[in-house]
Amino acid sequence: MKTLVVLFLIAVSPGIVFDQSSPVPGGPQTLAGVWLLERVKSDFHAPTDAYKDQSIEIMVNGSELKLILTYVEKSKSVRSERVLYSDNRGEVNKISFGQTEIDQKSKTKWKGSKLICEVSETKTKDGSIFAQTQKYEISKDGLHLIQSVENSLPFAPTGRTSTVFIYKRKP
Repeated sequence: MKTLVVLFLIAVSPGIVFDQSSPVPGGPQTLAGVWLLERVKSDFHAPTDAYKDQSIEIMVNGSELKLILTYVEKSKSVRSERVLYSDNRGEVNKISFGQTEIDQKSKTKWKGSKLICEVSETKTKDGSIFAQTQKYEISKDGLHLIQSVENSLPFAPTGRTSTVFIYKRKP
């Protein structure tokens, strides 16, 4: 099992999929490793203590990927795991919204050197509905993982939010 690190999120992380039959620039092997969030380089709108000590680790076993996101929230360590499939069959993972857990469906594919993860429209128990697109790519120098997250949120002023997380490869 190889370690593959891809971030993961705003606390909502879906699937990642890639076709191993054709090598993709910036593919699974370049994502391998542990990635540490660089808060100063990232562009997210959250309290200053959000995403503290965040890292992502991804382990690959054939077409199965296991993503482990860890961070500190309100002085507590949080660990979130997702299982994803690189054969585009899709997956369902439990995600947390505060005290609530919901099932989240997603599918992922490569588009050029970017890994694109599409989260199906999801309804939380309070009735909120959102959809999400996550894009992952390696920087040209190969030292950073860039995760762009677009959310469709009916309660947001513009109906959409954008976040960019920049991770550096753990030595």
